[in-house]
Amino acid sequence: MIKGVVCLEWQKPSDSAVKGIQTPLTRLHQMEELMAKKEAEMELLRKQLLKAHHTNHELVKQLDTCAEHNIKSILRENASLKSYVSRLSRENAVLRGLQSRQLNTRLKSFERAVSKFSRQEQQRTFTEDEHAQALKIVICANNQRGRMDGRGDGYSQDLSTNS
Repeated sequence: MIKGVVCLEWQKPSDSAVKGIQTPLTRLHQMEELMAKKEAEMELLRKQLLKAHHTNHELVKQLDTCAEHNIKSILRENASLKSYVSRLSRENAVLRGLQSRQLNTRLKSFERAVSKFSRQEQQRTFTEDEHAQALKIVICANNQRGRMDGRGDGYSQDLSTNS
């Protein structure tokens, strides 16, 4: 041995001691294996993410198609309902016109009947009792008017003895 120089001799450890001790080369191999596993996991996750992105894109397209279809369907139904409302409005106007004409016809018929009845009443001849009763009513009305005016014409005779 050389003086002042320490020479170390490497001795191979026993098998039980080897398990706890790692050489840099062993550690490097373990890290490479771990990196390969992590890269495989990352590749799997990347593929899953790509597949999820593609599925999401397809769902968005389906949703757009469905929404467009629903909007078109709603617009068609709206146009149909507007047409239906318009038709009902026209029918309602026609029915109101018919009702008005029917009421006018009935009213004119009633007016003719009243007019005919009135003419018949005017042309009818009164019996003596009816004539006396009407005269009595007129005289009583004149007397009432005279008393209210303060004249007292003297027409207050009892007509029941005259007939």
